[in-house]
Amino acid sequence: MTSNAANEFASVTRYAAATISVGYAGTVRSLRASVVLPRLVLGTRNTAVAQVGDQLRRLHYAAPYGLRFDGRMLDAVYAFQKVHGLPRTGAVDARFWQALANPRHPAPKFARPAAHIEVNKGRQVLYVVRDSKIALIVPISTAGIAGAFTPVGTFAVYRKVGGFDPSPLGTLYDPLYFTGGYAIHGNPSVPPYPASHGCVRVPMWVAPQLYKTIPYGETVYVY
Repeated sequence: MTSNAANEFASVTRYAAATISVGYAGTVRSLRASVVLPRLVLGTRNTAVAQVGDQLRRLHYAAPYGLRFDGRMLDAVYAFQKVHGLPRTGAVDARFWQALANPRHPAPKFARPAAHIEVNKGRQVLYVVRDSKIALIVPISTAGIAGAFTPVGTFAVYRKVGGFDPSPLGTLYDPLYFTGGYAIHGNPSVPPYPASHGCVRVPMWVAPQLYKTIPYGETVYVY
């Protein structure tokens, strides 16, 4: 397996038990081995990238398939780092591997209705909740422009526009409007920090999935 970046190292302990023959006591030896974990960054292409994607999807993060660490994988890595309180480096490093081996399983803040959306401004992630459980975790970017804000409260999707929708502050992609001119929408720029004019930005590649699966009237909690 090759990588265009340096490797991370982690130590694990393996135990082996062996009995020599009948009448002799079994012996247990503790063996410590150094396992090389690849450091994965944007542009890396190897099987470890696909493995990380598989694990992230099992944990309900929006993550792509494939061997290449592309912009979609970067979005997924950012989301995982946000949820786990890790530095938002966008790299799969030693701390990332450690957290992935013992991941957090976040719970929604609200149990009702059973299907709803939660915009967690503190973590900068969006939760799609189904059957009162988190079904999808998406990285977001909320208000970060001077003088702008993302409203907090309980809202509902009242308008949907497929494709591109021009607005005074730019063009929104597959927007889901939840109050006034505020929407959850696709944007080419979703940095790992607040940067929008007030809307909830999501990655362009995730926006169509949200548009298709989130119906009119769905509750949107923003906190």
